[in-house]
Amino acid sequence: SEMCIRDRGVGYGASYGRMREQLNFLAEELTISKFQNFVPAIQHEVRTFMKENWKEETGTINILEDMSAMIINTACQCLFGDDLRRKLNAREFSDLLAEMESALVPPAVFLPSLMKLPTPTAKKCRDARNRLQSVLGTIVEERQKEGSSDSNTSDLLNGLMNAVYRDGTPMSLHEVCGMIVAAMFAGQHTSTITTTWTLLHLMQPENAKYLKRVRDEVAEFGVQMNYDNVMNDMPFTESCSRESIRRDPPLIMLCLLYTSP
Repeated sequence: SEMCIRDRGVGYGASYGRMREQLNFLAEELTISKFQNFVPAIQHEVRTFMKENWKEETGTINILEDMSAMIINTACQCLFGDDLRRKLNAREFSDLLAEMESALVPPAVFLPSLMKLPTPTAKKCRDARNRLQSVLGTIVEERQKEGSSDSNTSDLLNGLMNAVYRDGTPMSLHEVCGMIVAAMFAGQHTSTITTTWTLLHLMQPENAKYLKRVRDEVAEFGVQMNYDNVMNDMPFTESCSRESIRRDPPLIMLCLLYTSP
């Protein structure tokens, strides 16, 4: 996916040294101690999304599209703060990410220069990337003007906005938006596919007993879960997710090496 979202001066589109500094800016905020505070926000976003979008007892939904929009909401809230979450249209963001992903072709993994050629596929990716840049740039500029220091504002976005490279150069608006896209693409992509496949498998009639076990396991906790509940106290639910990853890995391609017959 990085081949598709790469852009001038961002990630693999930057020099190796500059790319490492950019990744360090992200890593400094993506720590276990920060993740432990995300669980209530994720629960709130999931319940809000279901209340607003799954109102009827029966009907038809597109699980992949809904999971993508819902996970974008949780990622925005947790990683980038309440202001970006309120101003960003999750479905529009999801559609643009999907356009970028659909433009990625397997050969580009080995020959990234293919995405720079004047082909319809590469143009589709660049157009979607430019629209994301425009949307995010407006939001980031508003944050800079407001000088927000609200406690609901994520440290990650503030960290990117205030990041300074070792040579004393501050991170530009273009680079800040590029890193937001990279972080969202990386997290949303794998989480959306894994969640979608897990739900699809559990909803099959032959898997009804497994769905009941998941529901019973989740029901053991109160209204609010905490980080330890999620990481340590839901082994069967975790196993279902891991099995979905094994059966349907969220990868554009998977190369296996057999060392014995």
